[in-house]
Amino acid sequence: MKVKDLIAQLSKLDPSLDVVGYSDDEELLPSDKHLFRLLDILEVSTTEAERVRDDGRRPYLKFGKSPTSVQLVTLSLTVDF
Repeated sequence: MKVKDLIAQLSKLDPSLDVVGYSDDEELLPSDKHLFRLLDILEVSTTEAERVRDDGRRPYLKFGKSPTSVQLVTLSLTVDF
């Protein structure tokens, strides 16, 4: 995604919202061979989600509306570009 495209999509949204990136791409699983991963933005959208932590204290999002959910801007990311 180009900067101009990202700016155009983000400019349509409430500027006070937090932005988070996510991916369900298996290529992002931990590996000793990679020190970092390059990611491409596929889509910008908004969603309702609750910020939670798993048993290992790793942060993740529980998507859906709940009493503690908030609206977030999400960036759908991929390692394939």
